[in-house]
Amino acid sequence: GLPAPGALDGRSLVPLLNEPDRSWDYPVLISMYRGQYAVRSQHWRYIRYPDSSEELYDHWTDPNEWTNLASMPGLEFVKQRLGRLIPADPAPDAPDRSEYKVDASTGEFILKE
Repeated sequence: GLPAPGALDGRSLVPLLNEPDRSWDYPVLISMYRGQYAVRSQHWRYIRYPDSSEELYDHWTDPNEWTNLASMPGLEFVKQRLGRLIPADPAPDAPDRSEYKVDASTGEFILKE
């Protein structure tokens, strides 16, 4: 019942939580390592690596992801459609643990200046 902050993007999962068996044709973006992303729809998983190599799997016929279809002619449209969800400019890395100090009196982690 809380209002959504304006800076958020994406879709509310509330309809899916209320009705788990409903159709949900919105792909999910997964960030695995710096610059490595996967996009998963009900039908496909598309993976792009930092060196621009790709993987594409058809989960309707290959749920175990045995056959990479990324270089198969005729599937460019799938890679383009899912690839549009991958950010062109990824967010910066979070600060490393070494960039923090601990306040001995509170135990709080404070970012070093």
